[in-house]
Amino acid sequence: MEIRLLNGNQGETFWELRLEGLRDHPEAFGSSYQQTLARPVQERLDQFRQNVAGPDNCIIGAWNNGKLVGVAGLRREEGPKERHKAGIWGVYVTPSARGLGVGKTLLEAVIQQAHTISDLEQLSLGVATNNLAARNLYLALGFQIYGTEPHALKVGDKNIDEDLMVYFL
Repeated sequence: MEIRLLNGNQGETFWELRLEGLRDHPEAFGSSYQQTLARPVQERLDQFRQNVAGPDNCIIGAWNNGKLVGVAGLRREEGPKERHKAGIWGVYVTPSARGLGVGKTLLEAVIQQAHTISDLEQLSLGVATNNLAARNLYLALGFQIYGTEPHALKVGDKNIDEDLMVYFL
């Protein structure tokens, strides 16, 4: 397994995995598969390049035998009163790579990357309360739940609650 930052030339590879996650696990993401797929490809690629523009924004990927099998994004807040915070987003590991420690390794890499960002103090993320594997991983890595948003997402007719979590650097 190789863990490394994605670069601006890997947008198509990223979007292939991202769309898999949005399609197969709609309860885990705020974005929807249909809405994302409807966006022009060039717009998605431009967004990807912004998300890997570093050093305050990045996407870390897990590669197995040359194939991208997991991702986690880091995005720093832009406002002067919020630049001490960054959000972790888009965490996804393809089913064939689950149970191998990929998610943990990705999150550890994101935390390590966050430590290199000047004046960054905390990371935040949201996780569906019923996603026990992800929730327990975040807790084991030192994230703390500071609240729960009831009905944070609605997938079809199902409401999904979300635990809001923070990690202090």
